[in-house]
Amino acid sequence: MVDPVDTRHTNDERIAWVLAHPGMSPWLKAALKGATQCHPVEVQNDLEILNVLLRTYIADGLNEAGNELHPMQGEAPDAT
Repeated sequence: MVDPVDTRHTNDERIAWVLAHPGMSPWLKAALKGATQCHPVEVQNDLEILNVLLRTYIADGLNEAGNELHPMQGEAPDAT
């Protein structure tokens, strides 16, 4: 069985890695910082809302983008 204390320590290390990584988006870092200040149930509820809203936002954005260049990669998305 996994020790919850070990799991928490590992997760804290993972979050710290993301927060320290220069390639991670400011949006993700802000979300993680905010989430670690909230009760886990509140974060879980917010995550469910974000999941629904952002999946639609992403799908709509990808449909509108068509063959435009991807801002992070500088190339058109694969149409296959």
